[in-house]
Amino acid sequence: MSKLSGIKAYFKGLSKRQKVIWIVAVVLLLLLIAGGIAAAVLLTRKDESLPGVLKRKDYYYAIRATDEDGFRLSDDFIAGLQLDDFVKTTLSEAEGVTLSEELLLTSYGATPGEKAEYSFTYKGLEIASITVEVVSNDAIAVSDAVSLGNIANGTGTYILTSDIDLTPVTAQISNFSGRLFGNHFTLTGSLPAGGLFKRISDAEVRGLEFSVNSEMNYSAANFPSDGLNIGVLASRTDDSDISECYVKGSIAVNYSAPTNNSVIRIGGLVGFAKAGARSNLNTPVYSLMRCGSEAALTVRGNGVVYIGGIYGRAENIGAENLRCYGEISFEGSASALKELYAGGIGGYHGKEYGAALQTGHELESTNRIYFYGTLRLNVPGDSGNAYAIKAGGIFGAAERLSMTNSEFRGVIEITSAAPLHSGGITGEASCDANAVMRINGVRSVGKMTLNATGICYGGGVVGVMTGNAEYLNVAESILPELTGESDKTRVVDRGAALKEQ
Repeated sequence: MSKLSGIKAYFKGLSKRQKVIWIVAVVLLLLLIAGGIAAAVLLTRKDESLPGVLKRKDYYYAIRATDEDGFRLSDDFIAGLQLDDFVKTTLSEAEGVTLSEELLLTSYGATPGEKAEYSFTYKGLEIASITVEVVSNDAIAVSDAVSLGNIANGTGTYILTSDIDLTPVTAQISNFSGRLFGNHFTLTGSLPAGGLFKRISDAEVRGLEFSVNSEMNYSAANFPSDGLNIGVLASRTDDSDISECYVKGSIAVNYSAPTNNSVIRIGGLVGFAKAGARSNLNTPVYSLMRCGSEAALTVRGNGVVYIGGIYGRAENIGAENLRCYGEISFEGSASALKELYAGGIGGYHGKEYGAALQTGHELESTNRIYFYGTLRLNVPGDSGNAYAIKAGGIFGAAERLSMTNSEFRGVIEITSAAPLHSGGITGEASCDANAVMRINGVRSVGKMTLNATGICYGGGVVGVMTGNAEYLNVAESILPELTGESDKTRVVDRGAALKEQ
């Protein structure tokens, strides 16, 4: 009590001005502590996956308003454990929809548009989130390769009702603009050249699972005139939402482009994902969300190349909750390439904004992007220093795009005679907008080995950063390993190897 009385007496003896100073100091101290706690939460947040044991997964199902027989949901998230080892929590209910303890989903008299949500946790960690949407009874069933092919040019609602062997599908499905629910049935076999869909536009695709093994070969004679776009799901998507889609297996692409100016975009899921630029705050944002790949993607060729574990190139789309565990590899001569963008998630991701969004607004941000796999690039020969390879654990290059809560936990191995910009999060970050591009709350704890004989910038976070861009709140970061002898500029750094205005 004597100490407390002394403090009270001391405070009482202060002047009014001194008391105000004390109060302001205490408030600032509390705010600093609160900010530190918030930053600690951000920087110590771990991904929900437990690599090698359990991998977090998001599921999205559609069920007709009346389906009393129902169907059993996938339980692949338990990864060899018992379902009883997981705790099921009902987050929200849809009247008429029932999910039994054995994962049997049924519906009776439910209202289209209603959604139910469930969560499964293991030892307190959420491993599976499940969303069920009620659709109208006239949704079209897709049960085999023939009925799948018939959805070309479709604009309705389609639901897979069984696993499907894709071998009979010898040509890409074109111009899909409807709603497709895979209900996590598996599409197996060999893909048509370019991927399952040639183009998905103004559409919604959810819950497709792929287990495919395909080899695609292109010569200069059969090379597409508008460039080569390849993805397991689709060559290209426009103004579309893709979510809860997963890829396993292997895809090998060997091609010879007619010129080094030919454009190639190859991704584990989508080759080229595109949407219109946002002109104002009311412009919708189309996204790739809650998708993953465990596939091996191998590419050999030339030209202007974009390659990534989920997509090759993305423009003006959102990206959230994406995970890649697969191996991505590219091989090509340095002299036969004009540009190379390679990333664990995407080769390139950029955003454009209308004048109303260029000033006074934060840049849009990707969120919770993870790479656990391996990115290998082998580019021997003499490039003449005409271009720089851009490679990163998340993106090869990112432009006018902020990033939060991204983690590189995989391996990058590059042998290059061409100049090289490589980063644990992105090889290059650039922003010419008034708003700041922020790489915030990231973790880079993978391994990066750069065998470079030319100019090389290797950063634990970013290889080269230009313009109005910055990184902050880095939880952990590696120092890339640089090998190979050269008399050219070569820099490695735990942050950004090169920062230019």
